[in-house]
Amino acid sequence: MPSVKVLALEDVDRMHINDFLRCFPRLEKLYLKGSQGIFRSEGTYGVKLNPIECFELYLRRIVFNGYKGDTSDVKLVKFFLTKARVLESISFRFSTSNNNVCSEEEWIADQRFRMRLNNRASESAKLSFAHDEGYRNDDVYCCGKYASDVTDHIHYY
Repeated sequence: MPSVKVLALEDVDRMHINDFLRCFPRLEKLYLKGSQGIFRSEGTYGVKLNPIECFELYLRRIVFNGYKGDTSDVKLVKFFLTKARVLESISFRFSTSNNNVCSEEEWIADQRFRMRLNNRASESAKLSFAHDEGYRNDDVYCCGKYASDVTDHIHYY
């Protein structure tokens, strides 16, 4: 489906992320929602295959809704940071349940530290974190609206 530019995925198994991205070569915005962390399994991704077209030319924005900041989430973020050449921003929406041990500022600083890389594909990609008390697990939330409000702009798979 080469015409899809915005895609929202919920609780996708990490082993299939390459497959989804290959299906949408013109993808510009990717919204990921995870109710149990972003991805359910510890499968591999980013194995050396043919380049993913959206990484090379189109993917500019990624939003993680329900971001937990665990090891598998950070690995996925690093995967995107090392592959997406035209990436402009990654946004992380999280709830207070992520910050039980430390302050919100300390948690964000720790996340940024864990995501540091020397080999980013897009050096200008910005990382932004937003505390979101309104985050709900029963609906995909993106662009400041729930998916039910913007269904004509988002394709679900």
